[in-house]
Amino acid sequence: MHAIVPPYLLARLADAESPHLAVAAEAARATLATPRVYHPTRANLDVTVEGEALVFEGSPAPDRLISDAQHREQLPGVRVRGDDDPATGDAAVDEAFDGLGETFDFFWDAVARASIDGAGGTLAATVHYGEKYDNAWASRATRVVPRSP
Repeated sequence: MHAIVPPYLLARLADAESPHLAVAAEAARATLATPRVYHPTRANLDVTVEGEALVFEGSPAPDRLISDAQHREQLPGVRVRGDDDPATGDAAVDEAFDGLGETFDFFWDAVARASIDGAGGTLAATVHYGEKYDNAWASRATRVVPRSP
């Protein structure tokens, strides 16, 4: 659990029996009872020197995952590259990885969204899908609507 007040201090306060701490003890109990979900996110950290001061600036970083369907028509395929992995030398994998990075940068620079979902979600792509597929598509949110004549 990550919080401003460590859980062991909240637990001590929750157990306090002094009347003058009754409200604080109840608040500590309520805080401890609240479910906490920790979502680690990737971040970029830029460090510069301005005069005699160190300046730290953080910004979200993409969380990319590239899979290889190995010419089958099953998604997502086998994981072949993530953000902590070096280039693979497979042009499709490395281009998909770079393209997802550019997509992430666009969403951050244009509309200040951390990823497509705005919550730092994983950007996933699959390459080598089936035989003779010559383009990409969004598998979850895409809907084809025919045009009226």
